[in-house]
Amino acid sequence: GVLRTACLASDRLVSPQLGRWLSASPDAVRGTTAGRLAIGLHTAFTAPPRAVEPLEEAVRRCRRDGDDDAELVAIAQLGRLAWWRQDLTAMAPLIGRVGELESAGNATARALASVCRAILADLRADGEGVLAELAGLDAHLLDPAWEVLASWLYGTVHVELGRPEAAHEIVRRLLLIPTVRRILVADAVFGMFLVPLQTFLFFRDTDRYLRESV
Repeated sequence: GVLRTACLASDRLVSPQLGRWLSASPDAVRGTTAGRLAIGLHTAFTAPPRAVEPLEEAVRRCRRDGDDDAELVAIAQLGRLAWWRQDLTAMAPLIGRVGELESAGNATARALASVCRAILADLRADGEGVLAELAGLDAHLLDPAWEVLASWLYGTVHVELGRPEAAHEIVRRLLLIPTVRRILVADAVFGMFLVPLQTFLFFRDTDRYLRESV
């Protein structure tokens, strides 16, 4: 249906548009699996602390229906919320499920699993492990916010290892992508917290450095 297609088109999905579609949908549609997923995503965009319950419901429903791609959309949002909270207990089952879907051959799960393993490597202070996981990442399979997060992690590790030029190139490339600029502007202007604060500050400060270096 339209709502499912919209939820999977995360590179073009914006909160006001999704909110209008939900408002125009009858209760019968809002009560479907796609409807519950849309409600969970919209809540994640507009009121993140209240988004966990509807997103967990969407995960259960998608898994019951065998809709792996829609389930991964909900899992990605839950994972981002858990990372913001630094809640490793909440992240563990999500990472496990992503691993199952990766083993089944799902390309999006493979990309998301690489980011998850990179995060775990970062927690172990294994910078080279982070870079190894992210070096071959097909970031286009991720939604833009996850792409920004993965790039932030990749860039900060390069900086920590004494290779700031690599980080500058990552930022320069990403800031050419309209959706990425929209995410960072939303965080700066509206406080929407689509990416963690440290991610936003990294891109802001690196972009300022690039502009002042020209």
